[in-house]
Amino acid sequence: MLSTKLDLCLDFTQKQVAGKATLTVRALFPSQTEIVLDAVNLSVSAVFTGNGICAFENDQKELLIHLPKATVAGDSLTLQIDYS
Repeated sequence: MLSTKLDLCLDFTQKQVAGKATLTVRALFPSQTEIVLDAVNLSVSAVFTGNGICAFENDQKELLIHLPKATVAGDSLTLQIDYS
């Protein structure tokens, strides 16, 4: 992970998080097509890259992001994760 930018609204009474996280990551391996992030008890509504929306799976423990195209080792990628 190269950088993280958070724009969040925390509701402590309802124990909810809303907003977005913008992450810049570097591919460590060639041909990566997925990224896995911790997502314990987080509700994700959408994931975007510069190439558009990404398919994703969230089991409330991990967020599995399916990248729109395979990476090249060393390339950086910016992801926007929207939380609701």
